[in-house]
Amino acid sequence: MSRKSYVTIMPDKTGAFMLVSKIIAKHNGNIVRVSYNKAVDLHMLFLDVGAAAESHLKIDQELGNVGYLKNEISEARVIEVDIKIPDKEVAVLPVLKILDSYDINIPYLNSSANGTPYQNFKMGLLIENPDVIKMLLDDISEIYQIDIIDYDDFEKKDIYHPCRC
Repeated sequence: MSRKSYVTIMPDKTGAFMLVSKIIAKHNGNIVRVSYNKAVDLHMLFLDVGAAAESHLKIDQELGNVGYLKNEISEARVIEVDIKIPDKEVAVLPVLKILDSYDINIPYLNSSANGTPYQNFKMGLLIENPDVIKMLLDDISEIYQIDIIDYDDFEKKDIYHPCRC
């Protein structure tokens, strides 16, 4: 079973996600991760699907037939990271600048002050060019601790720590 990321565009109506789920189930696929944030984009849904290679081809075709496939980003990856950022003004800005320099989209983000000197920014990162992943993580780790929460093709045991300069 292989895992593939899909970027879908769906109508904002009842049953839209159910249709996607039925298509995937029909071809013995399993949704292993889903990310949707209506505040970011009313129609965009990110999916990681586990299925046999031939099933992915059928899922691609059917999602395209119903108009839900944005454009096939065959190499795109959505990785989840946790970045420990000081709880002070504009401390997240250096991370955002790094993400911008690699043209990385953030499909979801979650953080809140918790009474400590740091916030843990949990981010989903849509990476259309997987060749930049190591460089991206290295660049962020130069300034802040970054932990990989979920990513199939990367060694999860690797933990990035801030520069101790």
